[in-house]
Amino acid sequence: MRSLSGEEPTPVLLEWVRSFIRPADIVLDVGGGDKRYHDLGCAGIVSVDAWEKAEPNVLIDLEREDLPFRPRSFDVVLLLDFLEHVTKSRGWSVLQQSVEVASRTVLVLTPLPDYWNPNCWPVETPDCWWFGNQWAYHRSMWAPRDFPCPPWVRDHLDGMDAYLIAHRTIG
Repeated sequence: MRSLSGEEPTPVLLEWVRSFIRPADIVLDVGGGDKRYHDLGCAGIVSVDAWEKAEPNVLIDLEREDLPFRPRSFDVVLLLDFLEHVTKSRGWSVLQQSVEVASRTVLVLTPLPDYWNPNCWPVETPDCWWFGNQWAYHRSMWAPRDFPCPPWVRDHLDGMDAYLIAHRTIG
């Protein structure tokens, strides 16, 4: 599956995500944007995003609204490159809501503080797919201490040193 932006998924990250997915799973992709991580081999993916151009299943601004799903509605919830796009207080809220709507696993990827930037280039560059997406700016910074072990497990992926990568098993 080709992403809406034409950008390819990072292979090592795609492999990591797929390692948590089963064929019968229903996955929630929070802030999935261009859908580059939708080729997962699962039964279905529900995308949630605030930007209409991303063609989400559910158009919602999570800076102002809560996830509109019942507890344990999804097997796996993806928060890949999402948390930094909302304020820290809303990020905490969406993170907790993600734990509530997941029945098995929540996956997180967010830039580490040493690599964080406001993400202006893609939003302000006319020939970039993300051009004009006000929700693409970075609004918060997350650190390993925000994901204590347990209940979170912090993962390391080769070539992804700029990111905090973690998962949490629900159960």
